[in-house]
Amino acid sequence: MKKSFRLFVITLILVPTMASSQNDIADEIAKSTIGFELDALPYVTGGYYGSVWYGLDRVRFRGVIAKVETPEFILEEGFENNKINAYAFIVDYFL
Repeated sequence: MKKSFRLFVITLILVPTMASSQNDIADEIAKSTIGFELDALPYVTGGYYGSVWYGLDRVRFRGVIAKVETPEFILEEGFENNKINAYAFIVDYFL
C-alpha cells in the first residue's frame, strides 16, 4: 500500500509538468538535432527507460531500451512478478 501511494503522489506531480513541457515543433524545426530522454515512472516501479535520438529535418530516429515491473495493485490474481523488457528502433516523422 505504501509503494502504491508513493507512485500515485509522484504521478500527480509529474503529469502536469510533462504536459506543460510540450512545445510547438512546427516553428522550431532544425536541420540536425541529437538528444536523449529518460522517464521516471519505470524507475519508480523498479525498472528503467532510456532513449537516444538523432533528428534530420522532419525525421527523427530513436533507439529505446526499457524495463518495467508492473505494480501489484494493477495485476489480477494469479499473476506475480510481471516484468517487461523492451528494445525498439523508432522512426518519427513530423508534418
